[in-house]
Amino acid sequence: MRGVMWAAAVIAAAGAFGWALALPRVEVWPIWAVMAGLGTLAMAWVRWGPEARWALLGAAAVMRLAAVAVEAPPQLSEDWVRYAWDGWVLSQGEWPTWVVPADAAEVDLAWNPHADWMVGQMNSAQYPGVYPPAAQLVFALPWWAGIRSPLAWWRLFQLVQALLDVAVVAGLMRLLQRAGRSERLAAAYAFHPLVLFEAVGNGHLEGWVVAAGVMAALAWPARPRGALGWAAATVAIKWLPVLALPAWAWRRRAHWRSEGAGWLLVGGLAVAFAALAWPSMRLFLDRFEFNAGPYYAVRNAIMHWTVHNPIRWLGPAMTGLGAMGVLWSATRARWSLAQRWAAGWGLWLACATTVHPWYAMYLVPLGLFTGWRWPFAAAGLVLLSYGDYAPRWEGVPWEVVEWGALIAVLAWDGARARKA
Repeated sequence: MRGVMWAAAVIAAAGAFGWALALPRVEVWPIWAVMAGLGTLAMAWVRWGPEARWALLGAAAVMRLAAVAVEAPPQLSEDWVRYAWDGWVLSQGEWPTWVVPADAAEVDLAWNPHADWMVGQMNSAQYPGVYPPAAQLVFALPWWAGIRSPLAWWRLFQLVQALLDVAVVAGLMRLLQRAGRSERLAAAYAFHPLVLFEAVGNGHLEGWVVAAGVMAALAWPARPRGALGWAAATVAIKWLPVLALPAWAWRRRAHWRSEGAGWLLVGGLAVAFAALAWPSMRLFLDRFEFNAGPYYAVRNAIMHWTVHNPIRWLGPAMTGLGAMGVLWSATRARWSLAQRWAAGWGLWLACATTVHPWYAMYLVPLGLFTGWRWPFAAAGLVLLSYGDYAPRWEGVPWEVVEWGALIAVLAWDGARARKA
C-alpha cells in the first residue's frame, strides 16, 4: 500500500510537471506551484521514501520522460534554439563562435527556412556563440545524424538529456553509498525543481556538466587518468566548472609534482575555450544584468548619487571579488571538498551581474555531500527570477524576496552548525 501511494505521488507530480512545461512563462504562479510541489516531493522522499534503489531510479525516469512527452518546445528559455543553431552552423563546416547569427546569411552556409526561423527565435542574435568545443560537438550530433528541423533536433536532444540525467541519479546514489550517506538523499536531486525544469525541461548544458562531474568523481581515486579526462570534459562543455580547480588543488597540494600537470591542463583548457568566445563572454562582465544580488545593491547605491550605470567597471570588480571568494572557500581547512566547492560557487554567483536560474544547478548535487540546506534553498529560490517575465508582477523586487529567504536559510544552517 505504501508503495502504491508513492507511485501515485510520482505519477501525479510527473503529470503536473509536464503540464507546467507547456505553459507560457508569463503564467508564473501555476509554474511556481508545480515547482513547490516537486520540492515537497523531494523532501518527503528523502525523509520517508522507499529505500530500494530501483524505486528512486524508476521515479526519476518517469519524471524525466514526462518532460520528453511534452509536444511544445521549452517555454521558459530560448537557449535551445541557440544550441540547435550552433550545431547547424558546425554541421555546415563553420565554427559557431566565429559566426554572428544576425549576419550569417552573408556567410557561405546552405541557408534555408529553418536557419531563418532559428535566427528569428533566438536571444542575442547579434552576438556569436559562447560554448566550448565539446558542447558544439554535442549540438551538431543530431544534425549529423540526419535531423532536418530545429524541433526534431530538440526532441532528440531532450531525450538524450533525460536519459543522461537518470544516469546521474544512479551515479549520485553510488557516490552517496561510498560516502556513507543514505542513497535516498539522491531524491533531493531527482525531484529538485531546478534540475527538472532547467536541465531536462529546458535542456541547459549544466545537466551535461553535472554528468561529466559525477563520472569524474566515480573514477577517483581508482582511475586518476579517467577522472582527469572527465574533469577536462566538464570545461570542454562549459568553462565555468574550472572554479572547482582551486579547492581541488589546495586539497591535493601535497601531490602537486604528480598531479600539477593535470591541474594546469584543465585550467589552460578553460582559459583557451573562454578566449575562443571572448567577444560574447565579456558581455557577462560589463554589460548584461539579470537577477543579481549584491551587485544590484552596490550599483543602485552608486546610481543614487550619479547618473550613469557603473557596470563597465563595477562588473569586472565584482567578478574579481567573486574569484576571491572562490579562493577563500578553497582554503577552508574545516570544510569538506564538497563544502568548499558549494561555498565557492555560491560566492561567485553572489557577486555576478547575471544569474540565470540554471547557473545554480551545480549547488544541488554538491549539496548532497555538505550537510547544508542552503544549497538546495538557493537552487530553488533562484526560480523566483521568472517573476521578472510576468508583466502583471512588474516592479515586484523578486531579488529581495529571494535573498531575504536565502539569508534566513543561511542563518538556520549557521545555528545548526553552532549547536553541533
